Amino acid sequence: MDGWDLLVKNVAPNARYNSDVGAPACDKGTRVEAIEEITTWIKDRGDPRPVLCLTGAAGAGKSALQQTIAGICAKEKILGCSFSFSANDPTRNTVKALVPTMAYQLASTDENLRKRIETLVGDDPLVFYQSLETQMTRLIAKPFEHLKGRGINLPYVILIDGLDECGDEGPQKKILGAIHQCLLVNNLPFRILVASRPELAIRTALEPGGHLHGIAKHIPLSDKYCATEDMKLYLQRRFRDLPVEVPQWFNDSDVKTLVEAASGQFVYVATAFKYISEPRGSPVERLQIVLTWTARQGARPFEKLDNLYTKILSAAKEAYQAVDTNSGRDFLLLFRIFQLAMTGDVLPDLPFAIPLGNLNLMLNLGTKGEELLLSDLRSLVGFEKDAATGALHSRRLYHKSFADYLDEEPRSKDLFVPRPRVYEHLAKCFLQHIIEYPLEPDSQASPVELEKRPLSRIQRTSLQEAVLNLPFFWEKVAIDEEIVGFTRKGGWHKIYKLLPSTCYMVSSVFWECWTKSFCQAVDNLKGRNPEAAEDISKQFDFVRWKSSISTSRNLR
Repeated sequence: MDGWDLLVKNVAPNARYNSDVGAPACDKGTRVEAIEEITTWIKDRGDPRPVLCLTGAAGAGKSALQQTIAGICAKEKILGCSFSFSANDPTRNTVKALVPTMAYQLASTDENLRKRIETLVGDDPLVFYQSLETQMTRLIAKPFEHLKGRGINLPYVILIDGLDECGDEGPQKKILGAIHQCLLVNNLPFRILVASRPELAIRTALEPGGHLHGIAKHIPLSDKYCATEDMKLYLQRRFRDLPVEVPQWFNDSDVKTLVEAASGQFVYVATAFKYISEPRGSPVERLQIVLTWTARQGARPFEKLDNLYTKILSAAKEAYQAVDTNSGRDFLLLFRIFQLAMTGDVLPDLPFAIPLGNLNLMLNLGTKGEELLLSDLRSLVGFEKDAATGALHSRRLYHKSFADYLDEEPRSKDLFVPRPRVYEHLAKCFLQHIIEYPLEPDSQASPVELEKRPLSRIQRTSLQEAVLNLPFFWEKVAIDEEIVGFTRKGGWHKIYKLLPSTCYMVSSVFWECWTKSFCQAVDNLKGRNPEAAEDISKQFDFVRWKSSISTSRNLR
């Protein structure tokens, strides 16, 4: 087998931008600003940054942008090669075919380059079994250097899409490292565009000390560009093109509803339209199904979207639980707690949001517990950095539909975590947190003296949150064994002593609800274990407590 045939044998045909399984490009008139920013960078040879990293949430439209850029560059004859990874395609979900596919496309753009690459492969038929760096240097960098020295100009744009779909973070880091080591040297002319969800490999490469820090331009697509108007245009065009005999079968309100549900992510409206336009159904009927759909109905218009969420969440679970220090921790339960906390939907029946600002400490996860827990979910969860501590905290879900997926067992299936499990776990954590507070059961310390205890601000705040939140969760679950142990250790006396120093943080409405929930929880316990309920009443004097609370609030 000669060099060219051997090269072709190792190519992944589906990975090229113009393959018959390639992602669709952006609709005309959409993503205009993002396209302009990327093409300007490509053509600005004075820009010292040879790499552009396009990151964004799952379904944000990164692949469509890559396809559009590939088409523009191909038309202008500056596209050297493209490679699109896909986790579901065994021919392009590893690094094995990356360099052969890139070299094949580059060789196809110039006869001189083809001859040189063909000769190199023919002289070393085992080159594809060597390291990624060796392949990239010998089959891409060196041939380019040789022809550049002879004054031959070649297409210089390299596009890599879906880096996050190439195995785990190991091979992803290897690819970024090889690009830095092999293609960004000796004044090679390349402009390299890498698109990926914001997973660990590309994040660390962009951070100080990373391969690409300071030499890569970064476009965080989900945060920088609003796609609302683009999605409206996308749906309106496609709805008008459907062969529907019913006049005015959709309206602006329908489009607005779908766009709002998309939360800025193109994958939602694309999935919705694909379902609505299925030839075996009526677009009119299917539009109404999507607009009013719940998981309890037989139709599954968002099955493709659910499969995407399942894949990402399952991979994150596997990665988290593979770390020894996380042994015994329930990833799905912990993530569900953070998800409900960040959406403010932990206890939707209350007329106020409950304070849950110190979950790392409350759940015994360590100072960076939240960041580590959600590390592989950056494509679904948005983070903000704490200006004081530098720690990252989850602030929002990129997709509203992801919250719906987590709330509905028919959609999330084996990954579903019911709310009662969340309530039970948090109630137990609150009990443990209070018990561990250094206050003897018979202590007569005043509220002012308690505030002077040697606790950090976070410890004090988390303790107050435990006291404030406990009744709301306890009334919803049966944790009798833990309650009996809490009572035996003098837990209710601690709450009695801590409440006056905590009450000023919340409104009178909160305390009315607190009292109601506490009484309901005790009544529930009385029906199951009268003796345990009686023991609580002995420790917790309601008359004295209310008097103490009233006095404390008046003093504040």
